[in-house]
Amino acid sequence: MPTADRGWTLVWIDSRVAIIVRWQDGPVVQHIELDTPPHERSVGHVRHDPMRHGGGRPQARLETHRLEHLRQGLERVAAAIPPDQNALVIGPGTVRERLSARLKEDDERHPATESREIRTEPARRMTEPQLVERLRELVGEPPLRIRPAGGPPSTRP
Repeated sequence: MPTADRGWTLVWIDSRVAIIVRWQDGPVVQHIELDTPPHERSVGHVRHDPMRHGGGRPQARLETHRLEHLRQGLERVAAAIPPDQNALVIGPGTVRERLSARLKEDDERHPATESREIRTEPARRMTEPQLVERLRELVGEPPLRIRPAGGPPSTRP
């Protein structure tokens, strides 16, 4: 199947939530919470007795825990993206790049007859209507016509 004939899935993602929008006779929106703990703020130098506390850096253990939660969340998001559709992954940070890399790894492990296109772009926080309009552009659907408030009534039936 040529890449142009495939459908598109749009994913907006950060470390807390993923919003997946795909086109199936209209927009279908799905939210997935990633449950990733926030970055811990540095508290400066903390002295630990390695013999009493098991050594190691507490910050490093917290970050490892955070990254494991993020990895599990990305697995759930990747599983929700149809493998037979192209994907555009957008968002404000590096989580979008991690998801894009995860999708490409999945495609390499399970090669289809023809690979899909996976793109990533930086994007600020977007509302659902903005995401739906962006997906409409991707799939070639005409934009929704919204009548301005106080304008004349529509002459369409």
